[in-house]
This record gives sequence, structure tokens and C-alpha cells, in this order.
Amino acid sequence: MQSADSGETRAPFVDLREYLALFLAPTLTVGLAVLALGGRQNLLAGSFLGAMFGAMLVGYRRLFHAVRTDEGIERRLTEVDDSPEGNRWVRLSVALDERYDETYDPILAVVFAVIGLGALAAIPFIEGSPRTLIQLALLGLFGITTSLMTAGFALSR
Repeated sequence: MQSADSGETRAPFVDLREYLALFLAPTLTVGLAVLALGGRQNLLAGSFLGAMFGAMLVGYRRLFHAVRTDEGIERRLTEVDDSPEGNRWVRLSVALDERYDETYDPILAVVFAVIGLGALAAIPFIEGSPRTLIQLALLGLFGITTSLMTAGFALSR
């Protein structure tokens, strides 16, 4: 995998090692910190939180690739092809745009609004655990937010 400039080659194993380090370091750090401070019952949740942060770091690191030069290892910005022939995500977007029927957007917005408002309206009348109330609140916020986003997309076309 020679680059356009002489003496430069891609270093995929450097990329892989850095991906693993960026993913595992926050996962283990947060997991062990939660284990030390919160006990064994919170270890899975702490590790999951660290893994989410590590996945974000890996996502940012994927914007670059390692190149071995005469001076050592350098990071270069990865070039992305935005034509359908060169990028599978662009092909998927084009295929979905052809099949998407936007006449159902207003109906979908109303359905999401009814679900969200119904969940929020049910909170004072439900005698359940605090977990149930939190789930209803999150469902209400999700319903209202997706309703507004769907209506915004429908009106912007």
C-alpha cells in the first residue's frame, strides 16, 4: 500500500493498536474506578460508560490514518469519497431516498406527539416505582422530540 509520495506506506497495525488502546483505556479506567468506589454491583454500568466514551474516541481517531514516513509515524486525514460508486453509505442514502415516501410524515408526527403527551399525562396518575415514572418521562420526552423533528423535516421539504 504505497502512498503517492515515495517512502510512505500505510501502517494499519499502528491504527489497530491505537484503536484498541483508545477503547480499552477508558473502559478499564472507569470500570476499575467504579469497582473501587462503588462496589461490584456497579462494575458493569461503569464499564459500559467507559466503553461508550472509548467508542467515541475511536470514532474520532478513525478520521485519521497512520502513515510510516522516513521521519517516523505521521497521522494523515482520511479522504472520503462522496460519490455513490466510491462510498457504500452514499449508495445506501441514495437508495433510501428513492424508496422513502414523505406523505406519511405528518401522520407519523401526530402519532409520536400522542405517544409523548400520553406518557407525560399519565405520570400523575400512575402509582408505581420511581423507575416506572422515569421511564414514562423518558418516553414522553422521546415522543415529543421525535414528533417535532418529524414535523420539521416534513415542513422543510
